[in-house]
Amino acid sequence: MSQYQRQSLPKTRMGIGSTEAHLVVIVKRYLGIVGLVFSVWLLGYFHFSISWVLLVVFIYMFRIRQCTQSLVRHKKLNEINKNKEQYTKACVHELPSWVFFPDIERAEWINRIIKKAWPYANRYVDQAVFRDVLVRLVREASSTLADFSFQKLDLGQIPPRIEGVKVYTDNVRDQIMIDIEVIYAGDAIMKAKLKGIVCGIKNIQFVADIRIILSPLINTIPLVGAVTFFFLKKPSIDFKLTDAGTLVDIPGLHDLLLVQINDIIASMMVLPNRQVLPFVKDIPIGYLRCSNLQSVVRAFILGAKDLINADIVGKSDPYVKVKVPGSIEYRTETIDN
Repeated sequence: MSQYQRQSLPKTRMGIGSTEAHLVVIVKRYLGIVGLVFSVWLLGYFHFSISWVLLVVFIYMFRIRQCTQSLVRHKKLNEINKNKEQYTKACVHELPSWVFFPDIERAEWINRIIKKAWPYANRYVDQAVFRDVLVRLVREASSTLADFSFQKLDLGQIPPRIEGVKVYTDNVRDQIMIDIEVIYAGDAIMKAKLKGIVCGIKNIQFVADIRIILSPLINTIPLVGAVTFFFLKKPSIDFKLTDAGTLVDIPGLHDLLLVQINDIIASMMVLPNRQVLPFVKDIPIGYLRCSNLQSVVRAFILGAKDLINADIVGKSDPYVKVKVPGSIEYRTETIDN
């Protein structure tokens, strides 16, 4: 008997060779088709206008467009993580800042260290960062988040990437200031619980400029009294919702959720807001959380010309809005007509 005759496919039956994830995908597709058919039947049964059908189709197409854009962005960030040099050659118009600014250094050695240590950092980040620090920050942000907690945290296998590093050592005598550009498009999975409802996120995309200040420098180990960290501007965040979060994962509500999350982050960690992690006792945390006053800017609104009329009847009702990073916003009085 020849070699090809001796080989035979293994016997199988329904369910073998399929993982739980595949079954979940099949069930979701089945329920989606059933829901679509049932919705169409419901519209016909209650004699709804064709406008409702057009509205549903529009929302569906808009959602598909959003998902496509998110997947494209996630793919680009993954390509950066996997092969930086090839992606840089292919996308010259999106070169990192260290190409244009010589004082910003490449950090490939840091990326290699992070990649090697990432699988071992899961438990520490889960306990020390998310459950001890992040949960406290979220609960302090609003009274409605008082019972917020994490149910699951898996950092995945893809680590964040440091695009560039800039170090300032001559500004203040007893401190070291570091600016870091961070991007992340990994396979982390997070699940949180609030008011008895579990909501999860995956396909997280994150781009941010982080400033880290090591101050004050001291004469004993660990040589640094505290670490102050914050975002220089609002980070770019996107993700896909799971569990109960899929109920609001529709056009409009998803964008509104992102706005709310960005506002919460801005109120906690976007300059002038800061977070301080002390290493030794008797560190003035309140002083470190406050930005040192450099100067004062006073703005006076003198007038405006050639404003576009946005009202159907009468003239526009203009006002001036000034927004400072960190969700601080000022608005002048509205001038009628």
